[in-house]
Amino acid sequence: MTNTPDTKDPLPHNDSAVLQHMAMYQNIIARMAANSSACKNWSIMLTSAFLTFIISKAQADMAWVGLLPVLLFGFLDAYYLALEKQFRAASNVSAEKIRESSFFLEHLFLVKVDGKLPAYLGQSIRSYATWPLYVVLLAMLLFAWL
Repeated sequence: MTNTPDTKDPLPHNDSAVLQHMAMYQNIIARMAANSSACKNWSIMLTSAFLTFIISKAQADMAWVGLLPVLLFGFLDAYYLALEKQFRAASNVSAEKIRESSFFLEHLFLVKVDGKLPAYLGQSIRSYATWPLYVVLLAMLLFAWL
């Protein structure tokens, strides 16, 4: 006879598989946060490079070239923040099930998000973690163009 848990019994909060399940969510969330940060870093670096080129070569008419990376990285940043929010919500659902003792074997390692990515994307674009940086970068490019 094996020592496997009954699928009808809830898993305890201190079960190693439950802890790994929650760690899985935290790892995903950490990766999304790191990707968001990388978008900000790359956007600042590329805009700085464009501005340095524009100023050193006195070619203000080339400032529009810097718009594409800023807009692209701004969207990617908002996308990663939206994914992070979506996985946080899913993690909270799992944590609530664990607290209520309604977390069963079939819930283990099931990554199930709520499907609200477009709403989260809109929130992320309007977030203070996103738009101020990209507005400033766009303003700098506009200033260099003028």
